[in-house]
Amino acid sequence: MKQLLFFSNWKLIWKFLFIFIVLIIVPMLAFSLFINSKANHAIQLQAIDNTKSHLEKTGKNLSAVLQDIEDISSYMIYSEDFRSFFNTSNTAQNRITLNNIEDRINGYSVFHLNSKPYMDSITIEGMKENRFHIGPL
Repeated sequence: MKQLLFFSNWKLIWKFLFIFIVLIIVPMLAFSLFINSKANHAIQLQAIDNTKSHLEKTGKNLSAVLQDIEDISSYMIYSEDFRSFFNTSNTAQNRITLNNIEDRINGYSVFHLNSKPYMDSITIEGMKENRFHIGPL
């Protein structure tokens, strides 16, 4: 055991191997672990920032869609055509009136279906069993 501690008694190949490991391999391993740790941390921060950015963009898009739907609903509430449709009975006597109202509503609805990619169809149901559907089922 005492011979291992005396560096001067070692063979030249063991001295070279010891110096190589201590001066080259250990610092290189320590440096690579340090760089790996820093790179991993930077990538995690970048992923978090990227995810936050996507969530904020998605939130803004969702808010815009909800605002559009709210605007359409507000128009429907205050439009005389929609109110007439909701309150007119679906009887043979009122069919001509309902057809005229549906034609006017159809123009408004088709515009929104064509201009908003997130809308696929619109269904309107009145209180007196009248129903109007625009778009694919």
